[in-house]
Amino acid sequence: FTKQTGINNDVIGKTIKEMMPDIEESWIERYAKVAQSGESNTFAQYSEPLDKHFMVNAFSTRNGHFATLFDDITILKKQEDEITESRQNLESLFENMTNGFTESEIICDVKGKPINYRFININSAFKKQNPVFSNAIGKTIKEIIPDVPDSLIQTFGKVALTGKPITFERFSEPLNRHYKVSVFSNRKGHFAAVYDDITNSKQQEEKIRISEERLSQ
Repeated sequence: FTKQTGINNDVIGKTIKEMMPDIEESWIERYAKVAQSGESNTFAQYSEPLDKHFMVNAFSTRNGHFATLFDDITILKKQEDEITESRQNLESLFENMTNGFTESEIICDVKGKPINYRFININSAFKKQNPVFSNAIGKTIKEIIPDVPDSLIQTFGKVALTGKPITFERFSEPLNRHYKVSVFSNRKGHFAAVYDDITNSKQQEEKIRISEERLSQ
């Protein structure tokens, strides 16, 4: 306790407010409830005067009295905060990507052949590119596009099952769009795909091709 808080044995016989006049009332309220009710309580609490986070186990030893076990979790809380901040940054990046992004789980038959896949996550850009997928999370591709080419499922399935990334161009007839698709596996049986809508580029290429054919005639 002395090492965790810097408070030495001179506190014996003194009140907490004599030692820490600015202690938060929430600490006293929690301890009072334990001492009066006899019900133990385990909670995480931040101490502003000590600038530390503690996991506290408080229990009553007899009526009107209580004992506490302290675990300094300051480093753990800092790590949790860093992870939360990192996750929030990733989520912000995910939602603000100009490219479409999806994360999916491959579905195989009893023989292990990919036959479908289910959407786990979709970013705003992909929904904007393809409004038909606006409510696709939790649904399978065949629920949304029943006539999806089996070759596409096999391609995604190969990445999900082998872990080998792939990049290819594809025209989606149901959506009438051209895409450059980069696919990778983030864990076994799952895959993520980044979609770059290259429809305008493809249309320009076709116009140039037609123009060159006319000139060559």
